[in-house]
Amino acid sequence: MVANFLQKCVSAIKRTMFFYQNHSIALSTFSVLVFTSFCYFIVTSYFNNFGLDFFIFGGVSDLYQVALYQGLVIELILISQLFIIIPIVLYVSFKTLGELEVSSKNKPVKISKHFDVIRQKLFANATTLLEMWPLLMAAIVLLGLFSYTAFLLSLSKYSAEDVKNGFSARYSIETNKKLIPCLSVIGATSSYVFIWDDKTKMPSALPKPEIKTINLVVPPPPSNRAPSPNGNYKKKVELQRELQEKWSSKLEETCHKSVKWHEW
Repeated sequence: MVANFLQKCVSAIKRTMFFYQNHSIALSTFSVLVFTSFCYFIVTSYFNNFGLDFFIFGGVSDLYQVALYQGLVIELILISQLFIIIPIVLYVSFKTLGELEVSSKNKPVKISKHFDVIRQKLFANATTLLEMWPLLMAAIVLLGLFSYTAFLLSLSKYSAEDVKNGFSARYSIETNKKLIPCLSVIGATSSYVFIWDDKTKMPSALPKPEIKTINLVVPPPPSNRAPSPNGNYKKKVELQRELQEKWSSKLEETCHKSVKWHEW
């Protein structure tokens, strides 16, 4: 029984490898398209929250650079690959179920009526599911794409709101003309650095050739959201409050600015 199970597992793995080998170009192309789409939605949405049109200052290649700056590249790559793996696994599973159904019909064994009913229910629709695989795959991928896109859009909105409300690192930027203290860096492309000014509440784009130095003067803030409830929650809250107070003091001392932390 164990040997038969292992044989089925090896067969499923081989089938998966052959499927990917036969469709590697299409799957790789689709993966790149999914990854680029995610980068497009999150980057353009993020810049729109500041009133900036990203493609005035950058191109498609800059999408990846901004996504990398926001620390999302690895996550987006994994999600893109996941949308490739799920359909393959479904296909292999349905095909294996179909083969098991045929095998069970050709090699009847003595089993209880109760188990026979379960077996028939389990394998009855394997062939139908296999035939519907393209439609099922498309539905799963589209549902995942829409759901994750909505998540990315909300994430970019929260990130932009944090910057606008003062919860961001501060930089001192020296250009060819002047020294600009205590600015928030929104992002950067190959040609521009985008900043947010707390005083004017306006974004601007600085050409990189005009920038001499960029120095970090206030580090990124601690989280403005409640810690996870598991473990010693009270101690976590106290520690986070302490970190927030230290960061607020640093911001006040360096930039003469204050922020209002969320109450939990």
